[in-house]
Amino acid sequence: MAADHAVLAMTIGNLLRNAMTFTDSGEIRITLESGAIQVEDTGQGLQTPEIQQLFRPYVRGGDSKGAGLGLSLVQRLCQRQGWQITLANRPGGGTVARLEFSGPPGKSG
Repeated sequence: MAADHAVLAMTIGNLLRNAMTFTDSGEIRITLESGAIQVEDTGQGLQTPEIQQLFRPYVRGGDSKGAGLGLSLVQRLCQRQGWQITLANRPGGGTVARLEFSGPPGKSG
């Protein structure tokens, strides 16, 4: 996979920061796959009825103290790279953020 180091660092950094912020106890698991990275946590999960709304600027999850810009920035970076970012509640509690590197040639592998 060919990817801009700064874009990849910002994207993964934001997903990890969110996982650490919302996981008081338990674990954060990072899974590397061919063409994807997945960040899972055992935190409170997504408390928003419409999960996709979290990718909109200034939309925050229930207990978020942030500005609501991190995930919208992640989504915009992913769109520019031809990547796909998804969020879901983890069975048993927590959140799964999945970043798939499936884009045009030269943007991903």
